[in-house]
Amino acid sequence: MGPVAALEAASAEGLLPPGTRLLVACSGGRDSMVLCHALHRVARWPLVVATVDHGLRVGSAADAAFVEATTRAWGLVCNVERAEHSAGAEGPEDTARRMRHAALESARLRAGAELIVYAHTADDQWETLMMRLAAGAGLTGLAGMRRRSGRRVRPWLAVTRAQVAEYAATEGVPWREDPTNADPRLLRNDVRRVLRPAAERVFGPRIAETAARTAETLAVQAAALEELLTAQRDRWVRSAERGADGGVVVTLDAGALRACSPALLRAAVHHLILELHALAERPPPRAMADRVERICRAVDAGEGRGVGGRDGFTMTQRRGVALWRLAPTTNRTG
Repeated sequence: MGPVAALEAASAEGLLPPGTRLLVACSGGRDSMVLCHALHRVARWPLVVATVDHGLRVGSAADAAFVEATTRAWGLVCNVERAEHSAGAEGPEDTARRMRHAALESARLRAGAELIVYAHTADDQWETLMMRLAAGAGLTGLAGMRRRSGRRVRPWLAVTRAQVAEYAATEGVPWREDPTNADPRLLRNDVRRVLRPAAERVFGPRIAETAARTAETLAVQAAALEELLTAQRDRWVRSAERGADGGVVVTLDAGALRACSPALLRAAVHHLILELHALAERPPPRAMADRVERICRAVDAGEGRGVGGRDGFTMTQRRGVALWRLAPTTNRTG
């Protein structure tokens, strides 16, 4: 399915309902420039383009100016957003991603747009799955990026990068190469340039399409599991509170958790960790599998010593009650 066909399918199935005002996230790279062009060509939605200038490298302002000039020449409204960077426990890529999402959400609200549309492709999905597999992700993580996640929509997760490149060449869509794509310090670049060719030699050239189908299957299974765990939540959670300082405390029935089968316990703990971090409006821990394992061992043992994390997480147990705390960001270490 090519770029235009995927957008038409997204319109027909309600992922991008016709007439919905869309904010198009555009970096100036080939994929996002083609997304702007193709959405404009299909012409079923009022569009506003937003490009985020992180200001972290030479040339970023020029890239933003290129996006603005090109999309306005196509007759589109374009806003240049400036990302405000702040230190965090996550790495530079995750920090930039968090700031970019925040800037785009702010732009969406100002533009009165219903959804933010991203140009992630099947190849991006494959790279994401490889990195999450290496990090020990569970079912939710291995489901990869979702076609819709809140206000964020990714209609091209079944479209390959080669198909986007073909569209750009045929339609003469201009774009700019991001120099960070050649930075060997970034894990995704190694996955793309080292692991991908090796995987294609072993499994064939259609691994991205296969991974996209796998991710879609796992996303359905993850959603079903989430629904079942949500229905069981009140068995385990006594209260969940967020303080004025941003810290979060979840009080759990340790006995009810201990009564779960090993498989259900791990699924419940994983689910509750995500809830804890969502309540704090912070990303989940990178070493999720390790944290789940340590919490499960502590629950089985009836004590919580030694369960903590650099993001400010601590766990204590006493008299059948387990307290999970996520300290305010100002108190985090590391």
